[in-house]
Amino acid sequence: MTSPLDASTSTTRSVERPCHTAWRVDVVQVDRGGHLLL
Repeated sequence: MTSPLDASTSTTRSVERPCHTAWRVDVVQVDRGGHLLL
């Protein structure tokens, strides 16, 4: 996964948006399941 800093440095926003979205969705799912956030 791409780190926030790495994504921020990259000029390609198209790649940054999907990466952040997928990461957020994954975190939300884990949070709902009640598991620890990685």
